[in-house]
Amino acid sequence: WTRAPWRLALLRAAAAAAEEATCSAESGSACGGPSPGELAQFGRLVAWMQEGMDAHLPEEDRAGLPRLEEVLELRRAPESAGGYRFVATRKSLQKGDRLMRVPMERLMHAGYFKADSSQVIAAMKKGLTGRELETFVAPQTWLAMFMLEQRTMGESSEWAPYLSMLPTDFPTVPVYYREEDWRWLEGSTFVGRVQKHRASLESQYATVLDLAPEVGDRFSIEDFLWARTAISSRVFGWTLPGVDRDETDFMVPLGDMFNHRSPKQIEWYFNSTTKTLDYRALEDVPAGGELLISYGGKCNSGYLLHYGFTMPNVSTRQPPVSTVRVRVGLDADVPDREGRERWLVKAKLQDTGPLAPEEFELRANTWKNSGAASMLGYARLLSLPGGPEFDRKMSNGRSCRRFSSPPRCEQPMSLENEEAALRRCRAAVEGALAAFSTSTEEDEALLPSLSGVARDLVTLRRDEKVVLQWWRRFFALALEGLQLPPEELERVVDEAYGDFSPESQYLKVSLAALIAVE
Repeated sequence: WTRAPWRLALLRAAAAAAEEATCSAESGSACGGPSPGELAQFGRLVAWMQEGMDAHLPEEDRAGLPRLEEVLELRRAPESAGGYRFVATRKSLQKGDRLMRVPMERLMHAGYFKADSSQVIAAMKKGLTGRELETFVAPQTWLAMFMLEQRTMGESSEWAPYLSMLPTDFPTVPVYYREEDWRWLEGSTFVGRVQKHRASLESQYATVLDLAPEVGDRFSIEDFLWARTAISSRVFGWTLPGVDRDETDFMVPLGDMFNHRSPKQIEWYFNSTTKTLDYRALEDVPAGGELLISYGGKCNSGYLLHYGFTMPNVSTRQPPVSTVRVRVGLDADVPDREGRERWLVKAKLQDTGPLAPEEFELRANTWKNSGAASMLGYARLLSLPGGPEFDRKMSNGRSCRRFSSPPRCEQPMSLENEEAALRRCRAAVEGALAAFSTSTEEDEALLPSLSGVARDLVTLRRDEKVVLQWWRRFFALALEGLQLPPEELERVVDEAYGDFSPESQYLKVSLAALIAVE
């Protein structure tokens, strides 16, 4: 089947169409639709949100708005399409129609409850007193603890209609992957990113227990991970009136059930006049159509880490969003390697070695804001001669920045140094590519046969290879350009990247000037 993946894709599409057609004539969970319990919970949530709008918004602010129960319904996609649930419109919407207006009293916000009677929050605040400068509690951690406390209150919590609608688990989010899931990511640096993310969450839980040890008797690390995952997969961000500007994270009951599409079909924005979060259609939506907002233009690693899904064709999107993280370490040919490591450990304020490789995030198809300039600057620093010459370069503070993160030399130093730095970058990219056990072509052939987590992970590793291949070509061309006359270099660069791109500016200006001088 790998020789003709289109055949399997057609069979899967035909099966999905048949299931869709069958489901159009039937209803209920047997057809993949929402269960009666889900529909009841959704109806309760919709009624609760409408009650909040009626109670907290004056009549003039509700004028022209539809009743939520008349416009919103819960549906579930066929199992062949993933079986995900989604919010659809009961009636057609026209471009510009307002869908709903959420009062601030229906936003669960990290900053609202710190002055109220929450026992958990009060205990954490008491433990934090006098330690504010040395102890960091993330806004989403405050929100997570508040959410967990409200969940234990059951029906006595005012947020019960919302909390009962949240997923009970998140199997597609990487912190919950099973061992067999990780085999799809062999060679990917995303694995390390997930490990760091989970370690960060575990560290925040430890901070909570340090501030309020009694909280551990009520909420386990599994409870905390659930709450933080529920938040990160659904959180909104905005600076709201009356709330600290550093606490922009909040949850929007019902509004956080809309799935993602880019470009967005429904936009949300904070209305400073009515002090509400407003939802408005940006295009016509037919009755029965899914309602879609945008989670932002992210790379697939960002979508996957926080939301548990990937999007097709991200690696070819313009402007570029697809990224990959590449590690650059102190290899054997770094001049005065031991001395350089001691210097870097000291510059980075580490207590002891060994020095971990630096990680740089490269963005496909663009030099600007891609992380490549920082990687090349770090490679220049690693390639400097040792001894007094290195000390002299670092002490004058003009060419190299000792206290940047990481320390680096932002401008070319010499032709010899630039060539060594470019070779070091190319080797890092080639090493990252070599770590994968499959090619881009093999991933492309495999994707039509996959679904769920496996499809997401193969999509991610395919995207990472696309980025790496772009940068391998770039660094190879730069090294080739060092050997070309200026006129030939300009011609080659224009053919590859155009006349005025950031890539061309580095190759035709910075690199060409270095060649001309030396």
